[in-house]
Amino acid sequence: MIINADAPVKEVRHADLQRESDNSLFKSKCPACKDGVLLIYREDNGRLREFDRCIACGQAVRYTDIDDLRKLDGVGIDNEEMGETNE
Repeated sequence: MIINADAPVKEVRHADLQRESDNSLFKSKCPACKDGVLLIYREDNGRLREFDRCIACGQAVRYTDIDDLRKLDGVGIDNEEMGETNE
């Protein structure tokens, strides 16, 4: 049931969300409906997307800590974004 599809985007910290399971690093329970899941989608280059949507209620979220997530994931970012230099 897509009850929150037109609701304003919620700004959330991924680190504060409850994980979908103990084995899930990125999948989280929806902060709006509690039954749905945020899958944290990827761009074509593999980089984690800043915006997500609950697969059950349609609530859109923006991860305010996306830079930390991308560093943790390490996919689709270059060394400069990771805080590394070639000096």
